[in-house]
Amino acid sequence: MIKAKHLFWQTNFFNVYVPLILRWDFSKVTFVNQPPVSDEPILLIGNHFSWWDGFIAYHLNRKFWNKCFHVMMLEKELTQRMFLNKAGAYSINKGNRSILETMNYTAELLQDSGNMVVIYPQGKIQSIYNRSFSFEKGIRFLTDRSNLNFRIVYYVAMVDYFSNRRPGLYLYFQDKGLSGSYSYPDIENDFNHFYRDCIAQQTNQ
Repeated sequence: MIKAKHLFWQTNFFNVYVPLILRWDFSKVTFVNQPPVSDEPILLIGNHFSWWDGFIAYHLNRKFWNKCFHVMMLEKELTQRMFLNKAGAYSINKGNRSILETMNYTAELLQDSGNMVVIYPQGKIQSIYNRSFSFEKGIRFLTDRSNLNFRIVYYVAMVDYFSNRRPGLYLYFQDKGLSGSYSYPDIENDFNHFYRDCIAQQTNQ
């Protein structure tokens, strides 16, 4: 697997670049509600709807938590974009024995309160018009670890144009508390329920 790096010049570049491209490509970025403040390590789980996802999560971390950013990416995608590795991206190779190494590495990251880990358990990009998602089972490795005590936060990104030439980005959050009380099916079911609630709220924007 490819472990994350954090090079000073690369992270500084993204600190400037990400807010700029968000302003260029979206008419506005709306935080529909506020995420929790947390002294614990954070596992951020989001909907995987576009190439934007890692940049959105990066922006969220800078705005609300300012922790050391880590995001899990498919190894074949990361090897084609290794500049992302130097700002916190690390790899997972589905169907390969190295998946255990990746999950052990993720568990290590979630033992440090200064870290955030972002995962998209859908495992692939799917339309925001979906109403239900199936999660890959790798997340079970994290929820079954009794020695881990991290905060689980969901976010959902929705996009709408309304009367604007450029789309607006709408971000919803849900704090699920500490990891000890959750199992793999809980997280999949809870996220799907939260996602449907977000769609209902978005139709009233």
